[in-house]
This record gives sequence, structure tokens and C-alpha cells, in this order.
Amino acid sequence: MENRFTIFALFDSVIDTLPETLPPKEAACLCDAIKKYANEICLEYVKLTNRVKKKYMKNPDGRLDRHKCAAAFMIAILRKLEADVPKDPLFMERLAILAGLRVLGTFAVADKPSAANSKFIAFLKRKKGFLFPAPSRDAKEYEDNWAVELHHARAEKKLFILPLAHELFFIERYNRMLAGASRK
Repeated sequence: MENRFTIFALFDSVIDTLPETLPPKEAACLCDAIKKYANEICLEYVKLTNRVKKKYMKNPDGRLDRHKCAAAFMIAILRKLEADVPKDPLFMERLAILAGLRVLGTFAVADKPSAANSKFIAFLKRKKGFLFPAPSRDAKEYEDNWAVELHHARAEKKLFILPLAHELFFIERYNRMLAGASRK
């Protein structure tokens, strides 16, 4: 998954989503920024994925699962993208979440065809992406809390792929459950 074609396919996937999710001016500025910083983000992504392979995998030449790839992409964006767009204080974190979920969805679509996967892909298309669990006690939405978490982790230079991949895994699992398309 780490070849340049795949990484740039991920960029294209994220760029295709921005006009659907952001106001036109922000989407255009952000698309330009992503294209401008694509090489830096790509290099950071490769560095992160190689580090995870060497440190945590039995076979460092193996492939990472989609959750780790999406987490690495999110972290690379948070570390390397500099976008000059009107933004709220958590704009970059929200963008990283959007990008990570888009990458996760892109890999899910490319997964082996099965009845469950087809059902899941149809659900994602119908809902226009991943849904988040409702908060149980907090007044803030799940995505807001996650953006705050990423903001503080970035500020403290404590962004790590494995816990972020774990969150992405459970978001996917939650959505598969909603779709009635659990993986076996």
C-alpha cells in the first residue's frame, strides 16, 4: 500500500470528497494546499508506515491494514499540511478525521467482493460516509471530542498510529453493525 500510486490515489480520494463536505472557497483552498504539500505528506506517510512495520510487525515487509494506513495518513496531514483557509481552531483535526475516514472507505471499497462488503459499501454511499456513535453523557458530538483529542495530541507531539488505528477500526465496526454487514 505504500507505493506512490496508491498514496496519490488516496490524495485524489480525499480531494474528491472536499467539495461535498466544505464550503466552495474552503474546499478550493484546501485542495490547492493538499496538492502543494502532497510530497511532504507522502514522505511523512511512508516514514510513519515504515516505522510501524519495523517496530510492531512480525514481518516488517508485510502490508499494513487499512486502519493503520488511514491513521498514518491522518497524522501525516496533521504534521505536514499547512492550509491558508478560514478555519475554526480544530479545522486541521476535522480535516484529518475526514481524510482518515475517506481513506478507510477507499480501502473498504477495494476490499474483496462479498455480500457483507457490498452491503457496507451501499450503506456508506447512502449515508454519504461514516456515522459516529451518539454521545452517552457528553453534550459534544463524537467527532467534536475526537477533534479535541487530536488537537491536544498534536500540540503535545503525541500522535500515535496504533491508538488512532484502533479508533478507526471501531468506527468501521460500528458502521458495519449499522449496515447489518459485519465482517467474519
